[in-house]
Amino acid sequence: MINFRYNIIEELGEGGSGVVYLTEDILHKNRRCALKVLHAGDRLGSDDDEMFRNEISVLVNFNHPNIVRIFDFGSVRHSDPPDLVGRRFFAMEYIQGMDSLALIEGIKDQAERVNILESLLLQSLSVLSYLHHEGIIHFDIKPQNLMVAGQQGATTPVLKLTDFGFSEKKDVSHDIPLRGTLEYTAPELLRGEASDHRVDLYSLGATFFHLLEGRCPFEDPDPIELIKKVLSDKAVFSHPTQPV
Repeated sequence: MINFRYNIIEELGEGGSGVVYLTEDILHKNRRCALKVLHAGDRLGSDDDEMFRNEISVLVNFNHPNIVRIFDFGSVRHSDPPDLVGRRFFAMEYIQGMDSLALIEGIKDQAERVNILESLLLQSLSVLSYLHHEGIIHFDIKPQNLMVAGQQGATTPVLKLTDFGFSEKKDVSHDIPLRGTLEYTAPELLRGEASDHRVDLYSLGATFFHLLEGRCPFEDPDPIELIKKVLSDKAVFSHPTQPV
């Protein structure tokens, strides 16, 4: 139980910014939600605490069909297990479905794959346009954060952008610290240059390369070598003439 309100059912997964639990919100007729608890090194009371509150409070008020809804946010004051106490959290809509990579890997018919990918791409561009218009940069666009609601084989997949743990409201003139997932991170971020919302567009391109090819544009088990490849190599499609 977290804050005497969220009953933990199971752990859904762990990412670069925190751990996500499937919970029941007992204050809302046991509504199921995904509750993300940020990692222990990012506790309330740090210098950027006010920024975190401002960003999440903005997201709570967002209204877009492809953005996962955020219901609540704050700090963990009481928890079983106790090691979560002091961490930041936010509770969001629980999406029953699968991530975009799992969905695409399960579709064998090429024509169907292309149709689904086209739908997911259009929805992704729509939600990023909305976010960027509101001044929010997501910073962690990748297949695992593009969830598809519903069951495999649905004629009209509904995309939901999740995991705003790295998101920020940024002025384009400011330098932005490195964050996100290396395989999908824009070169300008890796070089430490001033960046803007276009880093999300790069990540989206890398994401759909992965969905099309079954691999990331650049891969290496060594993070340093991976960064070198992103900065110096060109991504190559296995079937460059294949229509998409």
